[in-house]
Amino acid sequence: MATISFLHLASAGKQISTEKVVSNIRQYHPNAYYFLGSDAADDLSDIAKRYKLDYHYFNDKLGYPTQPFGYRKEKVLMWLERFHYACENCNTSHIMMVEDDVWIKKPITVKDEWEMACHKISHGNRFPPEVLKMMEEFSGVKPKTDFYGGGGGSIYNVKTFLRNYTRMTALVNDKWDYIQDNFYPTIGWMDCFMVAYYFFCGKDYTENPYMTDTHHHQKGFDFDKFVDEQPEHIEIINNYKKYYWPESQDVLTFSTV
Repeated sequence: MATISFLHLASAGKQISTEKVVSNIRQYHPNAYYFLGSDAADDLSDIAKRYKLDYHYFNDKLGYPTQPFGYRKEKVLMWLERFHYACENCNTSHIMMVEDDVWIKKPITVKDEWEMACHKISHGNRFPPEVLKMMEEFSGVKPKTDFYGGGGGSIYNVKTFLRNYTRMTALVNDKWDYIQDNFYPTIGWMDCFMVAYYFFCGKDYTENPYMTDTHHHQKGFDFDKFVDEQPEHIEIINNYKKYYWPESQDVLTFSTV
């Protein structure tokens, strides 16, 4: 039976939101493995102790990805290394990528057959044909879909990630600059490169039917009303930014999937 754990790489200056998200998940998954990382920023050790998390403070800073590349090769590898640590230690079949604006309504459904269960994408977020061809040549499997939406709340198969980690990090070392400089700079955003990782492994993309997104980034939006009005089957809400920014900040300066 499929099981779930959590990886949460907290953003700098979001301690309130970080703790709210951790508390929310612990309400429904009190004993699940939960990795919390601080990106050379806030001391989150008290939160980790309170909620029994595997906590790491990283001295090497990733920072927030920036246009047009998101992350370049070195930071993609650093991010994957952190994900790899959590996968090695979680002892579950699947792991959810948690961010400081991911909210859940109930225990999370996980299915054995899921390689990646990500966001429904209605437009944009398409890999170019050149990159899709590289994925097919590397894995021997033609991707069934060309889109990506592997952001906050997405669920990934742990064994697939671990079994392919060595050859995938070698590919990133060898090909990432070439891909970003010639075909698709956007592959350095985590909602993109996590899906790319699994496509390069020959795995399929599943749109998670239990996940939705507020698509709102402004102060004043009624996030709780949005959650309450969701259909009964919805379990995961991305872009739940009720606690995300200080009182003095009216509008976020970036958007996420």
